[in-house]
Amino acid sequence: MIKKAIFTLHLWLGMASGLLFTLVCCTGFFLGLQPRLEAYANRPLKGKANVQAPSLAPDQLLASAQNAATSPLDRLEIPDDESEAWRVRSKTGSLYIDPHSGDVYPPLWGDSYNTIKKLHRWLLLDSKVGRPITGAAALVYLAILLSGACLWLSKCYKKPGRGLSFKRGTHWRRNLYDAHLVFGMYALIPLFIMASTGLWWSYREPYKAVVYNLLDGAGPPQQSPKKEKSDEEATPTRLALPYPAILAQMESELPYSGTIRLQFPRLGAATLTVSKTRAPGFWCLPIKDELVFDANSGQLIDKKLFAGRSRAEKFTSLIFDIHAGNAWGGLTLILWLLATVAGATLPITGTFTWWNRMKSQRKSREILAKRRQRDRN
Repeated sequence: MIKKAIFTLHLWLGMASGLLFTLVCCTGFFLGLQPRLEAYANRPLKGKANVQAPSLAPDQLLASAQNAATSPLDRLEIPDDESEAWRVRSKTGSLYIDPHSGDVYPPLWGDSYNTIKKLHRWLLLDSKVGRPITGAAALVYLAILLSGACLWLSKCYKKPGRGLSFKRGTHWRRNLYDAHLVFGMYALIPLFIMASTGLWWSYREPYKAVVYNLLDGAGPPQQSPKKEKSDEEATPTRLALPYPAILAQMESELPYSGTIRLQFPRLGAATLTVSKTRAPGFWCLPIKDELVFDANSGQLIDKKLFAGRSRAEKFTSLIFDIHAGNAWGGLTLILWLLATVAGATLPITGTFTWWNRMKSQRKSREILAKRRQRDRN
């Protein structure tokens, strides 16, 4: 009875939301792979940079980027590799700057990343409408994954190898069933992590309360109310900053290799925050340290280091990298990409398996009815 209830739950939740899950997995695959494809495709452009030549002044580079941009610049990213281009972001997209020549290059795929991200997070709807829909879908997906794991265990706990490999020499219908069974089990953990961390963008405050109470034993700290976004966006950003002093302090205080990200302050702001993210690798998390500077003099005012944060703060700062598969570099990225491919196929293989099963049951009932009719005659 319990197994039948779990199967019914798994079946109808999957049937009702299968198309949405396939869409989310496909867009997630693109979002995970696109930055790497962009970096690879930009290699010829970055290769033009003469690394032996001195870099141009940041003010000069940003002036060139602002002239090429269609909206005010918001953020600057400086990679650790001197042969790579700097990246600036605005509301309308990103631009790459050759730090040695000052040449500005648009992304090769335009604004595709932001469009796919809106589809992945909000289904191209308004965020207030799309966010709760994708959040509810993530909760449903967690229920599907857990019920699928229960069904797998009930079937394969005595012979786990049966549920981890394809049966040879069988009909294609059986291969579809095996694909659903095997791929679902291999992708279970990455998909569960992606779905559970994806709730952060839909239910941030409840999610944060749960994380802080579990990891720190207390609720999240009270934050001062933020300014209205429309008012903040109306204030232009300030690009003229003491970059030499800031970058020298970043190198002195945070000597490890990593990407520097600077959020341009609004006009009139007295301080600015600059972060440095360590390059991820095997057992090396992409931790982020932040330094607060005086916007006029470049003097260091405050440090917000990863090591000084609580357990909950460390976890929430890594949620995006965990969700996107960046936590341990290339290894987790490959596993996450393969899991999204498997996740995109699960609703399809599950639907065909259910349909073939229904056809077999209908055919069996017809044969049984004919036998009974023949016996009566």
